[in-house]
Amino acid sequence: MPVLADGPAQDSLTPHRMIEEERTMIRFTPLICPTCQAPARGTVERLTGVALLSEPDADGRVEYTGWTDVWWDEQRSVTDKRGRVRLICHAGHEWWAEIQEYSYELVETSAGPTASREPGGRGADPDDAARAASTLRNS
Repeated sequence: MPVLADGPAQDSLTPHRMIEEERTMIRFTPLICPTCQAPARGTVERLTGVALLSEPDADGRVEYTGWTDVWWDEQRSVTDKRGRVRLICHAGHEWWAEIQEYSYELVETSAGPTASREPGGRGADPDDAARAASTLRNS
């Protein structure tokens, strides 16, 4: 649900700025695999889930069904004591990388969606959202 970013309009000619959503861009250092020079495929994650069992047979034996219910709310990136995340490339090489998260708001104005550098701040082209980061949070 959008929220009004600049307060109520004074008249029908004053554009409303509506915050549509907050987005996060991430920068990893290094992003490129130190072994094969390929870009990272993703982060290595730790998951919890339930490996499902079949109904018991007449002797009380069960089998794994081959299905697992993953508890997605408990998914976490693998990190070290320094807060670095574990990245992996398509070749399967893994390495540690520093992470920085950049938050920005995508706002709707009478001129269409723009990225805001800060609430109530000057907008930027939505394709330039990475540079329109309003908050730098170091993990």
